[in-house]
Amino acid sequence: MADLNPSSAKTRTRQRQEAARQRRKKAYLNWLAGYKLREIAEMLHYNSEQAVHEAIKSYRSEADRKTRTEARLYVLETLDALKTRVWPSAAQGDVRAVDSIVKLTRLYAELQDLFAPRRLEHTGADGGPIQFAQLSEKELDDLLAGLFAQVAARAERNGGSGAGGAGAAGGAAA
Repeated sequence: MADLNPSSAKTRTRQRQEAARQRRKKAYLNWLAGYKLREIAEMLHYNSEQAVHEAIKSYRSEADRKTRTEARLYVLETLDALKTRVWPSAAQGDVRAVDSIVKLTRLYAELQDLFAPRRLEHTGADGGPIQFAQLSEKELDDLLAGLFAQVAARAERNGGSGAGGAGAAGGAAA
């Protein structure tokens, strides 16, 4: 007879989720150790290399998210501690302390995404569309030759080669 207890079903679900997370972690660690996706699939009984790739990507995303959250919480706690230290002076009218409180509050709000998103619009000259030019191989060669000539002239004015005599524009110094 099946167990109809909802708490045991939740427990089994949590156990399956943790087992899947541990499997993703093993895939990730084996990948870091240099194993090929095919080898990891065989070791951990994944159906395909693509499934291993998705497991690794999922684990990395989860780890990155956790690290970012922990870092954000640490910074917020630090801002709170600083604010607590500066607040008494600000309450007494210290202008620098008030300025510090405003800056700390702004940082706190930015980290918590309390401000409306900013809309940025990138445009070309006079607000028009951004222009992209395709250069022919000869035009590109001419442009690079001109740039190299400018670099050489600048180096000559400054008393010698600016790149130690080597680099993209020329060989060894004489």
